[in-house]
Amino acid sequence: VPSNSTIVKRPAGFSADAVKDDRDRLREAFGRNEASGDDNVWIVKPSCGAKGLGILVTASVEKAIEYVDSQKLLHVVQKYIHNPLLLGGDRKFDIRTWVLLDHNYQIFMYKEGVLRTTSEPYRPGDLGATTSHLTNHYLQERYSSNYGVYEEG
Repeated sequence: VPSNSTIVKRPAGFSADAVKDDRDRLREAFGRNEASGDDNVWIVKPSCGAKGLGILVTASVEKAIEYVDSQKLLHVVQKYIHNPLLLGGDRKFDIRTWVLLDHNYQIFMYKEGVLRTTSEPYRPGDLGATTSHLTNHYLQERYSSNYGVYEEG
């Protein structure tokens, strides 16, 4: 789990020592951000998911915890990047590439990657605008009326 992430819920069948429940640490981090005036938006993602499903973007630590508790899967909660680098048209993007690290610490990188984009301009004030915040292809195709306008679908 990355250092800027926290596991909120122990999955069923794991011992208490295997996965730490970090609700208090999450609340502390939320409080520190709030006290310092920093942006305080968090993204909650299932540890094993597809199609961008099961993701929540929220400014409420209690809503994040309640959401995780209502799910069956283990989730990761991360600080949301409030000032992302944007493409023309104020759209979010991410770059996916495949890398292999072998047992001798040799690095192999696949020559091609994938650029994923949103079909809607970034709206930081509207956390429910899924197609503004998440670059997942499935979500863009299914929910955005602008899908395919900027790039081929």
